[in-house]
Amino acid sequence: MRISLLVLVLLGLAACGGPSGAPLRVEPGQVAVEPGGRVTLEALGGPANLEWSAAKGRLQVDGRTATYTAPPYATDDEIVVRGGGGEARVSVLVRPGGALGPRLVITGAQALVFTRAGETREFAVEVYDVFGEPVPDARVEFVSDDPARFRVEATGPKTARVTALTDALGTVRLRARYQGAEAWAHAVYAELQPYARRLDPAWVREVEWNESTMSWTRAVLKRTPETEALEAGQTFFTDDRTGLWGRIEAVRLQDDRVELDLSKAALTQIFRRLSYRAVTPSYRVEATVAPGGRGFLRVLGEDGSERIVPLSACRVSTGVEIEEPRIAHVFEVWVETELELEPGFSLEAVLDRAAFVLHSEAGLEASGGRISYRAGDATIDCTLGSWDVSIPTVSVLILTLNVDLFPAVGLYATLAGSEGGVEVAGPSARAVASAAVGFRYTDADGWRFVDDFGTDVGLRGPSFDLTPGRMRTELGPWAELELGLSIDAELIFETVTLLGGRFLEFVGELPLYLTVTDADVRRASYTGPDWGFGWRLGGFLKLELYGVLADFLTELFGSGATYLGSTELFNVGDSQAFLGPPAVSSALRTSHLFGVDLGDTSRTPQIEFTATPADARTEFWRQGGRCADAADCFGAAPLVKLGETSTGRWVWRPGKADVGWYLFYARHYTGPIGQALPHASQPSPLAVYVASPNLDFVPSGVLLKGKVGGTATGVLRYYNRPQPAALPNGTTGDVTSLLRTLVPAGGAVAPDPTGVAVYSGRWAYHQLSYACPASPTTVNTSVFLFTNDPDSPAGGHQIPVTVECTNNSPPQAYMQWYNLVGPAPLTTTFQTSAYDPDGDPMGCYLDFGDGSPRVEYALGQCPAGFTVDHTYTEPGTYQASFAVTDVDGERDVFTLTVEAQ
Repeated sequence: MRISLLVLVLLGLAACGGPSGAPLRVEPGQVAVEPGGRVTLEALGGPANLEWSAAKGRLQVDGRTATYTAPPYATDDEIVVRGGGGEARVSVLVRPGGALGPRLVITGAQALVFTRAGETREFAVEVYDVFGEPVPDARVEFVSDDPARFRVEATGPKTARVTALTDALGTVRLRARYQGAEAWAHAVYAELQPYARRLDPAWVREVEWNESTMSWTRAVLKRTPETEALEAGQTFFTDDRTGLWGRIEAVRLQDDRVELDLSKAALTQIFRRLSYRAVTPSYRVEATVAPGGRGFLRVLGEDGSERIVPLSACRVSTGVEIEEPRIAHVFEVWVETELELEPGFSLEAVLDRAAFVLHSEAGLEASGGRISYRAGDATIDCTLGSWDVSIPTVSVLILTLNVDLFPAVGLYATLAGSEGGVEVAGPSARAVASAAVGFRYTDADGWRFVDDFGTDVGLRGPSFDLTPGRMRTELGPWAELELGLSIDAELIFETVTLLGGRFLEFVGELPLYLTVTDADVRRASYTGPDWGFGWRLGGFLKLELYGVLADFLTELFGSGATYLGSTELFNVGDSQAFLGPPAVSSALRTSHLFGVDLGDTSRTPQIEFTATPADARTEFWRQGGRCADAADCFGAAPLVKLGETSTGRWVWRPGKADVGWYLFYARHYTGPIGQALPHASQPSPLAVYVASPNLDFVPSGVLLKGKVGGTATGVLRYYNRPQPAALPNGTTGDVTSLLRTLVPAGGAVAPDPTGVAVYSGRWAYHQLSYACPASPTTVNTSVFLFTNDPDSPAGGHQIPVTVECTNNSPPQAYMQWYNLVGPAPLTTTFQTSAYDPDGDPMGCYLDFGDGSPRVEYALGQCPAGFTVDHTYTEPGTYQASFAVTDVDGERDVFTLTVEAQ
């Protein structure tokens, strides 16, 4: 066995003379060794004859040296050496190899708050060895999880400077590492309220806390220019190491200090915007009852810390023998914290999101032994946590009452399936369950209690030979235990069982199972292989007699006389997974809120996928698109592979052809089974949109008409067409985003306005004008239309413009409308407007474009405006036009597109 030993030698030098003239001491003075490991110690000074003893381990003494063998479990031990009236003690830490490393402790703030880019904070730690002593020459590595937002630079062996590089709101984890140990801090970028101040913890001299109001009531600060500037009504805070915050009610300046009267302040009165997300390192607790009743609690921190708490697990009396019972209990805990503030309508911060969740994992390992005793009045009293067991025996003259155990064990295997096969060998594991309890808050859902429970995953040491298919197989041991009482009689030559009864029976199985329900990774319903260790347990109350008297009853009345029946107490018949497939997960982050907008040029439109484990090959698949019916895109529709990665990160940058609604899936090729049949996860259960502006009805040309010496006008109009797409739940969502356009000014033709933001299903209009000369003329020119539609040319749409300047001012036609798009039958409202700048009589008509009679007024009869409702009974696209003509034959037409679906 490999022995990992850390030795810390006590200070002092051996005397130059012989050992008899120097005080007794032992080197090394402190020892760390693995369970079952050995270490040699030497006594210096003191007399020649020494007495060595160890509380738990074994010692083999050879003169002034001794070899110490540690017990086979983790514990704290002590070696004592006595002689000549002197005494020396050696403390021994018996630890598994992973617990012999150092640990890191953060000495400053763990939440470093930044309020502007370029601001710096100090990140400081201390390093301790396995004995809890500082390591003066340790050099710690400092790392930022997002160096693009927060840079970490070492300024000393155990200190670093953290600099905020951007003003992006959020939290980034900072790590300090040394020889496998790790400690975490978090850099938080936040926006303060205008009246909030941050104070240096070094300025704080005295504080007072009111338990009833749960708030700080008074603080005394060092007098500095910053503290002199504090005013009543302001709020303030220090870092989390000091934990001081509040609202200032009064300020008093003294000789060298500033006194503050304080009241309670909410976080929303300090932070205007805050997004704090942090997870604490986990701490694992292992409880073990070792052979012979020795026990301990072992606490392992994720930061490398470790602590052993011995247990007085079992107390036994004379005559009781315990053979190798072992129970191991595992418990791990960590805390998730989240807090997010956003500005409200009154500019005060409001709570947008919060969480405080306690995560834990617990498991149990056990191997039963044999408990035997024959002495009267013998007791066993074992305590582990809150579990107490007391089993007495009673002697009545020559009769002894015994507690009898009847164990039986075996092995079973089953296989059922329509295709494929599997071979399993060499498994070993333990059972661990997990839980998350706490609360979360969102502005949409309010407060919500969290109570999530599951099982740990992982299997150590198995080998698999898998042919994919649809199957279920089980392999595992079974065990049976019956509990009874019997009465023995001490005869001359032997002990005879007079009568016994079996009262309780427990039957258990520990199956290693594998289930494959679907081998087609292109299906959304594919869940991957399900495998792991499970358990089944049944309990029965029964009465079956045995012994000399029972044999006599059988001879008289038959076998039915000694078996009186049984009743089921409980029966858990389904396999419950202790361990299962490797822990796989995936996530996605969209460039926009809940999706991707191809028209937003301020950021790169993309979806970033991440996968765990990061070093495994992971494929990402999509399902969906732009479908009128959800059944065509979702459900049983096949998946389409997007790409794959072996680094844990992959980015998809969709184009306009990808507009629609999507669900995404991940396939993880990891673990012994997953190499052949991948495990499955879903980055998000929510549908994600890919949206884009959808420019339509761009005219092939625009006509401008006007009177000589005046202004020729016309209208450039176009449409942002809706793109309805089905969601997985069958509803429809529009994936047309905001269309932004620009018609630059500066040419002969002047646009008004130059820029327009067009929502889905809306038309946009630019009034184009041209200054007519003093004589009639016709001019051909053009304007350019630039949009954020990905299909628009980079140089813009060039739209020809024809200008006609005549001696007559042409009439002007215009329409307003309601309900241009919808299912047939579609009723649309048209509201017309006709105007002639010269005041000439006008004629006009409204044509609905579907072949129905048009509304028409003769020359001189056209009103300034009228309203008409018209119903389109059949689906289709129709061009509704309103035309106006003056006495000179000049004509203007306004056209609308109607879509009856």
